[in-house]
Amino acid sequence: MTHEELMTDGTQYCCYCGDEKVRFQCCGENHFQTFAQMPMDEQDEFLEAELVQRAEDAFVRSEQALRDRSNT
Repeated sequence: MTHEELMTDGTQYCCYCGDEKVRFQCCGENHFQTFAQMPMDEQDEFLEAELVQRAEDAFVRSEQALRDRSNT
């Protein structure tokens, strides 16, 4: 998601572990906030973590593709 999409998204994230809210509590806490409610420094950290995750996912996919090609 882009910054603009996140600013209007209603998804809530834990204030402590950053996980998306899927039930009443996640890491033992029950305080949640949307991206728009996060302080700017937390928004920056969130976006950076999202970029790192995307890069890691892309790396895993490319490694898998290389393995698949070498097995054929």
